[in-house]
Amino acid sequence: MTGAWGAYARPGPGEQATRPLVQGLLLRLVAVALLIAAAVAGDGGLLLAGAETRDYPGTPDYLDIDSVPPRPAAPAVGPDAATGSWDAPCGRNDSGHYNADNLVVSPGRQGGAEHLHDYVGNVSTTAYSTDLDLALAATTCRNGDTSTYYWPVLGLLPGHYAGADHAYARHAYARHAGGGHAGGGPVLPASVLVRFLGSPRSKVVAMPRFLRMITGDAKAATAPAPTATAAQWTCSGARDRRTERYPLCPPGQLVLRIFDFPSCWDGLHGDSPNHRSHVRFPAADGGCPDGTFPIPQLHIEVGYSVPAGRSYAIDTFPDQRRSPRTDHAGFIDVMPEALMTKLVDCPNTGRPFLPGARLRLGGSSSRVTKSSRALRSSACPRSALGSSPAPAGSPGWSERWAPPAPGSSC
Repeated sequence: MTGAWGAYARPGPGEQATRPLVQGLLLRLVAVALLIAAAVAGDGGLLLAGAETRDYPGTPDYLDIDSVPPRPAAPAVGPDAATGSWDAPCGRNDSGHYNADNLVVSPGRQGGAEHLHDYVGNVSTTAYSTDLDLALAATTCRNGDTSTYYWPVLGLLPGHYAGADHAYARHAYARHAGGGHAGGGPVLPASVLVRFLGSPRSKVVAMPRFLRMITGDAKAATAPAPTATAAQWTCSGARDRRTERYPLCPPGQLVLRIFDFPSCWDGLHGDSPNHRSHVRFPAADGGCPDGTFPIPQLHIEVGYSVPAGRSYAIDTFPDQRRSPRTDHAGFIDVMPEALMTKLVDCPNTGRPFLPGARLRLGGSSSRVTKSSRALRSSACPRSALGSSPAPAGSPGWSERWAPPAPGSSC
């Protein structure tokens, strides 16, 4: 028989004798290839998902953290600098809040990120959340901060699944998303630091409520030119060394992802078409460009305990191949007015606010903070929303603090 179906015709006598031999040889070759691939994957050299390799990073995406040079010194602090800081104790996503949405970049589009995000803070965030939804939601932050903080999940690659936190996170992911992104599901972070910093050049003003910001470039691996907001990776014992590649850390150290957000606001907009134009990064000396106002800089560090070697990767858009350069994060400010006032006070008065310190509400301690509070109200009116309530069944957020930490007055 000839034509399109010819390949399925009954074989002749000679072919009947030779076909089983050929098929057996082919099966043996495939089996040997799979065994070799599995052995290499276990060593961390070639990372496979079944027979697929296109979705996993390669050896050049990893490097020893000791080969990364230390960063340049920080800008000199000026006489009007805001040198304090404020920490938000928001946990590490123990509740398993994951989805593939991106409310900042793709609002109203379920699964618009095409990769899985990890959340702390506001527990209601999805692609369909409105400002009112966010303002009325509960939060994982112990201080009542209902803001949304999120970044792509980090997962273990085939051959490296181990540990209670990893098993828990995979179970939580299966419960909430029903898939297997980034290998065996997300790794639960060992630590999450959410910190707001001041400015080395001047006092900072309050952010408008519902301000939206992103940092990093989710499509950096295929971008035609280097991105201005590069990914930052390091190890817990080498914070002065940062790289765009996955770090190979010494035993006992955590892999750290660092997200620094822009901190110069245009004073008018809570968002912009590209989600970047309304907030800019300061210059090398820490000063903001003309026409912008310094706001507290959001600094997030997410740490992971992972097996040694090339064992992990973040989730990404499919065409980005889990590249470390695509790391990014998003933020929506949903803080109640009084909490934002206290946040601004801490950097401007040069004092740290740590989770163990009592939160004292009251008047502003500086003229700059008073004017920034007015700017916050005029730039983004609260209308009928008011302040966000504490989670149901919990005491008021201003009363949920331990005694003041020694040396802290914020």
